[in-house]
Amino acid sequence: MYLLGYDIGSSTIKVALVEAGTQQVVAPAQYPDQEMDILSRQRTAEQQPEVW
Repeated sequence: MYLLGYDIGSSTIKVALVEAGTQQVVAPAQYPDQEMDILSRQRTAEQQPEVW
């Protein structure tokens, strides 16, 4: 049996196909290849909308 996990964030989309019995990642994927920069301050984090 295989499990499909995904993470849809504001800077990337990540997906992993995992073999349930061995817990080995069979096929990872991410888009885009690099995460977008995040500007962090004292208690906040944001992105530049122009970059989207």
